[in-house]
Amino acid sequence: MRLAPDSFYRTARPNGLGLLSFPEGHNMSDSTMMVERLLGEGAKVSMAAAGVLLGEGQGGTAIHPSTVTRWCLKGVKLPSGRRLALEHLRAGGKLLTTRAAIVRFLVGQTAAPDADAGPGPRTPAARRRATDAAAAELEAMGV
Repeated sequence: MRLAPDSFYRTARPNGLGLLSFPEGHNMSDSTMMVERLLGEGAKVSMAAAGVLLGEGQGGTAIHPSTVTRWCLKGVKLPSGRRLALEHLRAGGKLLTTRAAIVRFLVGQTAAPDADAGPGPRTPAARRRATDAAAAELEAMGV
């Protein structure tokens, strides 16, 4: 079982000493490698600074820090149905990221769709047509 780096904070359990322990199946090396990479990438930026760095949102203001935080914690849904999260680290209860992580996040959203990703989610109309076709097929079989 592989957990997202921030899932430790959502699933950590107190051990007998009152300290948080890693959940079962958590691969600490994944989190460690990501933190090591982010620490080596130069200046860390806060969520507010990342919003300013990303440019203007609607209304000509910087992207709100809560939006950047949501991208870290929940990610964005890609056309293939996968979720892509902004890489971040947590230091003293504060989320930080790097310029390079922001670039990877943006490239991941604008990259060509995966050839093996398969079709995206079906539209409501496509689901209804498939349901109607399956019902007609079952009725023809006498079920």
